[in-house]
Amino acid sequence: MNNKSSCLIKIEDGALLVANTGSPFDRLGVISVCASHLGTKQNYKPTDPDQGTPDTELIERIRNREIKTYNLNPNRLSEDYSGEKETQLDHGGRAIWELLQNADDAMAPGGTLSANLIGVKGLGFKSVLEVTEEPEIYSGDFNFCFSAIKTQKLIKEIIKEIEAVPHLTFRIPHKVESDEIIRELQKDYTTIIRLPFKKGKEGVVQEWLKKLAPECMIFFQYIEHLEIILPNQAPRIYSCKRDNPGELTDSDIPIKEETEGLLFQYRLWINTWSGEIGDKRHSVAISLPLKEGIPACFDRTHPLYVFLPTSEHLPFHALIHGSFDLEQNRKHVRSPTDHRSHWANFTDLFSRILDVIPASIALRAFVPDSEPGQDTVAYFLWKTIKKKMSEKAFLPCMGGGKTIPEKVRLWEHNLGKVLDSTLGKVKELNLAQQELILDKKCKQALELFGADSIKIEEYPLILQSCLNCNLDDCQKSLETLHAVIVRFALHDDEKRKEFLNNCRKVSCWWTENGEARSLSKEQKPFIRKNLDESLPEWLKVDILHKDLFIIIGNYENEKESEWGKNWGDFLKGNLLQGEKKKSL
Repeated sequence: MNNKSSCLIKIEDGALLVANTGSPFDRLGVISVCASHLGTKQNYKPTDPDQGTPDTELIERIRNREIKTYNLNPNRLSEDYSGEKETQLDHGGRAIWELLQNADDAMAPGGTLSANLIGVKGLGFKSVLEVTEEPEIYSGDFNFCFSAIKTQKLIKEIIKEIEAVPHLTFRIPHKVESDEIIRELQKDYTTIIRLPFKKGKEGVVQEWLKKLAPECMIFFQYIEHLEIILPNQAPRIYSCKRDNPGELTDSDIPIKEETEGLLFQYRLWINTWSGEIGDKRHSVAISLPLKEGIPACFDRTHPLYVFLPTSEHLPFHALIHGSFDLEQNRKHVRSPTDHRSHWANFTDLFSRILDVIPASIALRAFVPDSEPGQDTVAYFLWKTIKKKMSEKAFLPCMGGGKTIPEKVRLWEHNLGKVLDSTLGKVKELNLAQQELILDKKCKQALELFGADSIKIEEYPLILQSCLNCNLDDCQKSLETLHAVIVRFALHDDEKRKEFLNNCRKVSCWWTENGEARSLSKEQKPFIRKNLDESLPEWLKVDILHKDLFIIIGNYENEKESEWGKNWGDFLKGNLLQGEKKKSL
């Protein structure tokens, strides 16, 4: 294996194999994984009571010391068994993630501070009890396993006074010899974990592994090559070249699925800071997929990541990470209200993101369909995002410029395509750009923020700034004008009269002479194309272009409807038929 940052997950011969190329277990690592709540990455690290003894004797020394402890205090057996059982239940469903976390940390360069690593060696490893009764570890100079059956037999042989030995797996390690499968893997990997399956667990683990998508690699710090091999399936190989492994900085992350030759690209934004005591590197991060180099949304929501996924549901179409303090089972955040520095950094991070991603993506990715439950991580995240979105001018408007969500105006009837956005009066309206209007999710999000829609009586005044430089412009503007007129529903006669008069001032009527004009009575008469002989030269009129004549002809069928009455009254006396008897 040429890649020194590789991890293999494989199901073979009734067991799950997880191997990595990181640093092998050292003596303190072995001591930690044998204990219940020790970890090499905690502030108070374990000590080695057997310093000076050869590594080959360490497993036996730990075993003998634990048996001596149980001999002096038999109640510790039940106590340790109860704690182990509770840990197994707490960590349900997390075995794969915990093993990947340990692999990622093992790939950190020597001397890396434990505060800059992901996990706590020794604690999460207990999660494997969900799928196995006899986990095996082959790493460097240490080949050992844990086995409740072997431990029961050993204790019964040595401590005669104990009548019933509980089914305790950890605490007492047993030496084990590598077989052909392990020896073959040891050619490429420094550490191999083998987990012979409990009855019925192989299918469960296969389902877990099938769900490992490329984005699982994003928040790793060191793993660059992850291979997943399931029975009777082609291997899945995710590879990711990290420019600065271990450094948490903004970056683009390409992840290649080598079997199918697919390339997935993601952008990562990240803030880091030192903990209050200065002994912990904290971080918050947000990641979105890239499509043709532009940030997009994930097609589904994801849980909160604390480097690896937790059980905290988030309603966002983005990957979100925070180095929160987790409960022991690493599923839930302890006291979300206590993480003030995280929320402050999320505010800064999200502000930076709003500066560089399309507004439509921001609305679709970060505005939930419904309000999260109070006092949850999702609630505090949404509260942080909502506040920043509310106060930041990130929404593009027609004619250029940006505004805050509350001030942007929503519109209908294809208005955005027919206005001359170069005009100052159009720019002042803060009309949302068309992509925000056409996207249903974006429009709903803007309404949630209090954005107002253009009122129907405002449309005629706005349409007086319509595009009308050619026939095509006028056709589109006329279609919008028609849609506005037939949807006007106010029954107040004076307001209706004012509305229709304003509509007649819209210059979207293209003439056969090649110019646009309105139906205003202040101008010379306007007629449809004459249906009989030519008009006399002395009659000064404008004739409607034939293509527009066809369009409004299609609207005539609406005359009898309640909405169609507006259109008929709008044209009456302002656009003459053009027949000789009516035009003279």
